[in-house]
Amino acid sequence: MATPQMQDYRFAGRLVTPIKNGPFPIKSQFEDIDVNVILSVLRRNKVPIISLDGDLWEQFPEFFNTPEFSNEYEKEYYLFENFRNEWVKVREKFLKSGIESMLIKSTGSFPYKSSNLDVLIKQSKRERAGAILRELGYIQLHNVEEPYKTLFRTFSQGKSTLVVHLHNKVAWMNSFHDEELLWARYCHSAEDHIVDTPSREDSILILTAHWFYEDKEIKLSDIINISTCLMKGELDWAYMIAVAGKRGWLEGFYFGLLIQSFVEKNLYGKSLIESYRLEKMKSALPRWIRTYLNKKVYSQRIALPFKLPKILGKSLHFVKTLKDKTTTPAKKIYEMIVIAHGSLFVVLFGKLKVNIRYQPAMLIAISGVDGSGKTTYAAILSEILDLCELRKRIVWSRVGSSNFLKPFSKMAQIFYNLKTGKGLKKNSDNLEESEARRKDLFGKSSVTKLLGVHLLLLEMLWQYSFKVALPLLQKKVVICDRYIYDTLVDITTRYGINPNDFEGKLFRKILTALAPKPDIAYVLFIPHREAIRREKADLRISQLVKHQISTYREIAGGFNLIQINTSGKKGPTDIANEMIYEILTKYYEKWPNKNSYVKDKFRI
Repeated sequence: MATPQMQDYRFAGRLVTPIKNGPFPIKSQFEDIDVNVILSVLRRNKVPIISLDGDLWEQFPEFFNTPEFSNEYEKEYYLFENFRNEWVKVREKFLKSGIESMLIKSTGSFPYKSSNLDVLIKQSKRERAGAILRELGYIQLHNVEEPYKTLFRTFSQGKSTLVVHLHNKVAWMNSFHDEELLWARYCHSAEDHIVDTPSREDSILILTAHWFYEDKEIKLSDIINISTCLMKGELDWAYMIAVAGKRGWLEGFYFGLLIQSFVEKNLYGKSLIESYRLEKMKSALPRWIRTYLNKKVYSQRIALPFKLPKILGKSLHFVKTLKDKTTTPAKKIYEMIVIAHGSLFVVLFGKLKVNIRYQPAMLIAISGVDGSGKTTYAAILSEILDLCELRKRIVWSRVGSSNFLKPFSKMAQIFYNLKTGKGLKKNSDNLEESEARRKDLFGKSSVTKLLGVHLLLLEMLWQYSFKVALPLLQKKVVICDRYIYDTLVDITTRYGINPNDFEGKLFRKILTALAPKPDIAYVLFIPHREAIRREKADLRISQLVKHQISTYREIAGGFNLIQINTSGKKGPTDIANEMIYEILTKYYEKWPNKNSYVKDKFRI
């Protein structure tokens, strides 16, 4: 795909600009529009294409009347409908419980393109609001909590759906506003009756603080939202200056609006902020910031999102903390420590962060006959853990499959060939011969059987030590696609070791005693014919599969494993949803000091 040029950014801006009678570039200036490039620009800048001005559809048919745009529109409309419907349920529950809410990053429309729905509630209602979300099936992600806010996710069809960031303050590590003023001025949207928003002045403050101090980049969607607020009549500039000044970020507010104005001029040829006001803002800034604007901002070409160096944003965040007139010296020190938390040291001018976020370890075991869906569900869980920002490791293991046993396996093959009169002839990959060799070696009470059992035991304990125990020590979530229960089934059905004999009991006792204990363990079941069909296996192994399934049932009962029929009435997505909810609920129950940020921190 081609790199976006200035013409592409201007065309994207033309599609979404709130300025109806401004000096737009005329249509003839947009030639050879690459639809994919424009869609990429809109996507990266989180511009909601379902709200694009309908009057433009006839003006730019070369963009709107294309399969690419239609496909993107369909995807976004699906997201919009699903996210909005989810929010309707939450909002109704909130209202019934007397909880007012505000979508703090919306200026009127439902913000379905945001990575999460930022919802402000009053501090006194935070516990009840969290309880309502949990009642609706949301999981509270304690590992991504920040001061004054908590993150909730819900899942459907094995995927994450709506993500609610529940705020009790407008804060990014520390507070940027006065919530009493916010609640006194908030309003209901005329565009969508389920959206309650801050006032125009408060929206400008919130959007500027977010992109400047949190994201450290201004997107086209930010430009449009702020421009929309600037367009709708006179603003109370004294109010905005007073709020930003009291909270210590007036320099950041001015700096952010000057960049907003610069991008507007490049896109539209004009700024919505009066030139005299811009000059006053610029003259109020320290000399080093004015120098930075002239040399590093005004001199460069526009690319959207327009990014600031992270070290600059981090530095001004520290300045904001020191200048905040509402906090005590002790709280300033504490907040400065928290700002550095999660990025303890910014290396290489903000390009590399050292992540020191804590998380407990967890071991999840998924067992079952081949074809039952172990790998599929392990992959779904892996994606969900990534979304939850949890460090994880997926482990696959099978008894007798590692390099550890290769020399012994070759010796066993030679022994079997000599015994059966094949001499040193190379073994085929015939399944029946492989099964016969294994059972000949392990099926009789002998020295070789005891030796073989100990070799298999050493092999699996070696694998579990490095593949499972070590990641658990590193505080990772480990998903085992096959674990000790599958090993016990294999030595019984594939190696012919009777679980009631001395060797079988010894193997089971040592393996279960020394291998890490799962926090949650599943065994998946399907009918044996379905297993054969899924694996496209030869019907000659039908008896082996039957034997395996019955052995899994015995082991599932003996170890109290969670049994799931993956070919029953419940579909894969329903099963995945249940597993996700069960695993995450159990995982976050292990979290120490739950709700510590919300309940205990920042009350100095």
